[in-house]
Amino acid sequence: MGIRQLVSFFTLQMLFFALIANADSGSTSLKVSDTNFLNKLRTTTVVEDRLDLLRVLEKKPSESTRLTLEIIALDTKEDESVRMQAICSLGDSATKESVPILLDILETDLIQRRGFWACVIPLLSNLNDRRVIPLLTRIANLNKDHLAGMDHMAIEALAEIGDEREVCLLNSKAYIVPVRLSIIKGLARIGSIQSVDILIGALQEEDEPEIIKTAEAGLLKLNEVAIPALNKALQEIAEGWNESYRSRIKSIIIQIQQ
Repeated sequence: MGIRQLVSFFTLQMLFFALIANADSGSTSLKVSDTNFLNKLRTTTVVEDRLDLLRVLEKKPSESTRLTLEIIALDTKEDESVRMQAICSLGDSATKESVPILLDILETDLIQRRGFWACVIPLLSNLNDRRVIPLLTRIANLNKDHLAGMDHMAIEALAEIGDEREVCLLNSKAYIVPVRLSIIKGLARIGSIQSVDILIGALQEEDEPEIIKTAEAGLLKLNEVAIPALNKALQEIAEGWNESYRSRIKSIIIQIQQ
């Protein structure tokens, strides 16, 4: 058994014993019904029925639900579809306490390819915790065709939770069509002068009105610091070429100067 498997095993054991201890002590944050749920899940043999049980539990977000679902998600002896549902069902119950467990699952999934990342990455994005940045960055830079779904989702998560420290990375990924809108939204939200040329270039996206609208908002947020780059872009547009692009730049300059 490798080090990562040992960590997962002991984490699972600690969560299980915490669940039992809290249930025995009558803790208000963890009810006996959670122990009963685990027992019921183990005695239900039909996988679809077990998935239905998890979907019902998902609708009851609480600390006890979180612990219960994390125990199931970490159980390597559990059916993979059941583990996947447990991860996806964490949703509203997940907290920052879930981050180490989710990172461990994601790290293992990079090797074992169970597909758990499809639920883990959105969860990590929603939790908005910078502890996830290093692993998401590593995944975003994998650049392997068969991992396009995984690295694209990691890029979108970084665009959602990143700050000025992730601007260079997001700038470098702005050419990737499936995640371009997410990146422009992220750059507009962060509002860094480092992304001003990317935002100006996005004003040319004639077939993507949402990208144009988002880029405009980002440039207006930059305010006067964007003026030099906007004027430069205006001067570089050939006469009679892309008048709508020219018009957008002029409009932004006017709005900033008003």
